[in-house]
Amino acid sequence: YLSCCNWFGGRRRTIRRASILEGIPISKGALTYLLILRVEYTEGLPELYLLPLSFAPHDKAERIREMAPQSLIAWLKTGSKDGAIYDGSYDDEFRQNLLNMILHKRRARGEQGELVFRSEKAMPRYYDNGIAASEILGNAQGVTYIKLNDRFFMKLYRLLDEGVNHGLDMTRFLTKQGFANVPPFEGEI
Repeated sequence: YLSCCNWFGGRRRTIRRASILEGIPISKGALTYLLILRVEYTEGLPELYLLPLSFAPHDKAERIREMAPQSLIAWLKTGSKDGAIYDGSYDDEFRQNLLNMILHKRRARGEQGELVFRSEKAMPRYYDNGIAASEILGNAQGVTYIKLNDRFFMKLYRLLDEGVNHGLDMTRFLTKQGFANVPPFEGEI
């Protein structure tokens, strides 16, 4: 699956092994997890990636197959139930959950760590009535670009690295300075 994704930077490398380092539940009922994957290659250093992984029962999985076939990872059958696991970033409900967690400054715990969701003070006023619409604008260079309510734009970083994200820091700084020529910084995970 990874080798077919535009956001996956190792598409031209040979994967030796991919392992799940952490699975952090994002939705109630744990139908969506944010997985942190360690991808090892036959040559070079390993990389860490974020993969939102969701499960959909059969009917919803069929709708996903029609609307976003590139998101499907595998079909499953367990006992009398069947469905599919897929890249959760293609699911409106997942995107809404992420935004709500940022707005309400939630935390999500895994076995080895936790994700902290933060928003700027001004952000909640834009979402008093919830999220009307969201969509994926594209995937490239380790990032999935998401549009929310025709007002905001979210970058879901897939390629993870330790340390400061300089693009995020620059956007935060320019927002605080009142610079109008970049989208304002509103929150982070």
